[in-house]
Amino acid sequence: MRPSWHIDALGDTPSDQTRFLSDWASHPRWFLKFVKRLVIMRLLGQRGHLRNRITEDDRKILWINLTAPSLGDALMDTSGRVLLKGREVHLLTHPKNAELFAGDEIFSRVFTRPEEAREEHQRHRYDLVLVDSFSPRSLRPKILVDRALPFVGLYGFLNGFEIHRTFFSFGRLAKLLSLPGSEVSRARLTISLGQSQLNAPPKVQENSIAVGIGGEWSFRTYTRWREVIELLPPEWPLVMLGSSNGRELAEQIEERIGRENLQNLVGHTSLEETCWVLRRCQIYIGADGGLWHLASACGVPSVVLIADCGLFDATGIRVGRDTLNPHSEVLHAEGGVDEVPPQRVVKAAERLLLKKRETSA
Repeated sequence: MRPSWHIDALGDTPSDQTRFLSDWASHPRWFLKFVKRLVIMRLLGQRGHLRNRITEDDRKILWINLTAPSLGDALMDTSGRVLLKGREVHLLTHPKNAELFAGDEIFSRVFTRPEEAREEHQRHRYDLVLVDSFSPRSLRPKILVDRALPFVGLYGFLNGFEIHRTFFSFGRLAKLLSLPGSEVSRARLTISLGQSQLNAPPKVQENSIAVGIGGEWSFRTYTRWREVIELLPPEWPLVMLGSSNGRELAEQIEERIGRENLQNLVGHTSLEETCWVLRRCQIYIGADGGLWHLASACGVPSVVLIADCGLFDATGIRVGRDTLNPHSEVLHAEGGVDEVPPQRVVKAAERLLLKKRETSA
């Protein structure tokens, strides 16, 4: 069972492994999952092609990132790619995440179909494939590209508990590359979107505060934004951002709050336009989710509301999914983010702005 829970990465990666190991009732299910993946790997004839290192000779690499298709997970799982700078690295990912890596400084090509990667391999061979896990979803595309290609795993057989995906990505890549543990201190999210001038950029007030509205999961969706916005200083220019799932709430807030410096862009911007706006905001306020990860990748300090996240560092202290750069004010809730009082959100935003001004002074 050890390969299914052993964190094979440099540095101390926050996780809830301790809880998992103490919960014996869940072990049979995860053990069967490990055995299933091990059997599938052997049946597919891939065990003999597995390596545990990325060498200097591996100059052209295909990274397969398909196991966790959400926007935030894709950003976190691929964050360690910066350690591959200087090599030719291509990405095979879910279609909805392809735009995330447009113009990326590491991924020179992005594919959404395995056939595209296979055609590239037939023209100019890959030296190595990096698969995010040993699940069929990742191994099948690898086999389609080339059954005999050597490969390494990011998560491998690791399963059963939550883990700080950004720190793990850096730590695992550092381990594969035989780099020193100090490389993990560079762990952060990065994205190239929003850096270039757009042809028709959204109009954003100077020094705006971004507020993320909506969410995919109910326990990570904050419904008390109207209360927060009513408590925020009236001189703060605000811009609401989010996808279509937050449009109804944003329109209600816009209609019921008579605030001239409140701008509603929820459901009206592309990923690139969203990043363009975020890069021009002072701070971001929102719940744990894809939009917060975008803000972090754009380097925007944030107030983030996190629920049901049991990540702990090596000393047993609870931590969030954030990194040290950019700075975050993390507000934890045990059940759902609606448990966080609006007053706490406002106080955290005021502290963050003060810290930002002191740092830039």
